[in-house]
Amino acid sequence: MPASALSLTVSCLSIGRPALSTDELATWSAASRTLPQLAHLLTHVDAVLGLYYLALHAWCQLFGYGETALRAPSALAVAAAAGMTTVLGAKLAGTRTGVLAGLLLAVLPATTQVAQTARVYGFVLVLGCVSLYLLLRVTGPGPARRPTRVAYALTVVLLGGLHLIACATILPVHLYLLVRHARRSRASIGRTTAPLVVAVLALIPLAYTGYLQRNQLDWVDTIGFTGFVDTASRELVGSPGLVLLLGVLAGCGVAAAGRSRRVLVGWALAPVALLLATSIWVPRYAVLAVPAWAILAGCGAALLRAPIALTVLLASVTVAGMPRGEAIRRPDGHGFDTRAAAALIAGHWRPGDGLIYRADSWTTPLMMRYYQPGRAFATPLARPDAARIGWYTGTPRPATYRNLGGAARLWYVRRGDHAAHPLDATGDSIAPAAELTRHYRVARTWLLPHTLTVLLLTPKR
Repeated sequence: MPASALSLTVSCLSIGRPALSTDELATWSAASRTLPQLAHLLTHVDAVLGLYYLALHAWCQLFGYGETALRAPSALAVAAAAGMTTVLGAKLAGTRTGVLAGLLLAVLPATTQVAQTARVYGFVLVLGCVSLYLLLRVTGPGPARRPTRVAYALTVVLLGGLHLIACATILPVHLYLLVRHARRSRASIGRTTAPLVVAVLALIPLAYTGYLQRNQLDWVDTIGFTGFVDTASRELVGSPGLVLLLGVLAGCGVAAAGRSRRVLVGWALAPVALLLATSIWVPRYAVLAVPAWAILAGCGAALLRAPIALTVLLASVTVAGMPRGEAIRRPDGHGFDTRAAAALIAGHWRPGDGLIYRADSWTTPLMMRYYQPGRAFATPLARPDAARIGWYTGTPRPATYRNLGGAARLWYVRRGDHAAHPLDATGDSIAPAAELTRHYRVARTWLLPHTLTVLLLTPKR
């Protein structure tokens, strides 16, 4: 299928170049553990991602744990999602629309980022499309066959097993289709709704476990309108220019969508609206809305009949997304250049040095373990017992001078630009900062791109 081939080609360009992000380091840490260790981890954190970690664990046993190997499953999943977008677009609005929608999805920088990230969202994208396609088969004309209903239920269970919140954001569209079908054919209400009911019941234990671990969402802050527009345009589309271009196409597509208009508009808006309404606005959780926007834009693009006009349009979308696409592929394109930070510390490390970091942050210890394998880096404020306690980092010790163990020098990595005030008590600083400033001074500061501050602390004389 052209869209899948194009998506895979775009996604594989420089896929191993960006350093692993904080979340990707967590993925590696989980997938590289033994099965008993992974099960122990999931009893404390990320139970809702357990299915993904288990699948990636099996994949990495065959292909290793390099950046490309960790991200390849996401690239394959997004390629499949581009193909399914083509199929859904064709079913909802015609073959021409489906082909254009798939091609648009394939070149969007936001989907490229999903494809090049070792996280669950590529699989969420494809399973969301598959589940909706199967539901359209279940609620279509004529009685649905039992294998189709069973496949639909299993797909919803898999989708929820991979990401409960993303699954919940698409359920309103499923409910709308079921209600619409029930109005048309009351005799088949039980048969068509049973698969979804069974799937939801099967996900209740996982939902309860996720509720017990709900403190994992404590980092999500309430954002204003400006923050929403900025994050949505960047992470769900790619750039403001693309938002404008696709918005115009989608607006035309709404008028041209015909009987599928309500389904597509609901699909495009429901994930975003639910996340905002529940104050859980994390753009990647709304990734299931992207195919709907692509199909609506495909409806608008299909109004252009001239091949030259369509070619220019697709080229314009590609060019508009190129700056964001290039940014994604930089060494710091996934947030921070953790590879460079680990190399810098390793290159200047001396016997007796210590590595310090926040107790709730695993970026620093995991990046050193991943990018400097086989080397031991003392962590005086945390015990090296992560696997035993079922967490990504070891048991934290209080940030006191006594627990620093008389380290001759300390290495400290902070997010953001802290060159002017390296040990201030804001942001991600280790508390109490006063304990550090009383006994240590900042001997040298490195500021890495986009933006990571590496501090070298030495004892005060």
